Amino acid sequence: MFVCVCQRGGAATPHNQSSTTSTQGLAAAKVAIERMNKEGIKWKRPADYYAEMVKSDGHMRKVKDQLMYQQRQIEQADER
Repeated sequence: MFVCVCQRGGAATPHNQSSTTSTQGLAAAKVAIERMNKEGIKWKRPADYYAEMVKSDGHMRKVKDQLMYQQRQIEQADER
């Protein structure tokens, strides 16, 4: 799909061109999302997408254990 933007009145400035490009890009993305939803195409990343890519399950268990340990230490200090 090709979109032509005509400048009405005044000279085109870098700011106007950038704004127009951003507006066209947003409009194209919205159209694409509508079409993918209509066709049943999944386009969203899973909620844990980055977590799975960055850290292994073993590493995340260690992180969780450390956080739980720190929380227990805080609770014990509050009890004193």
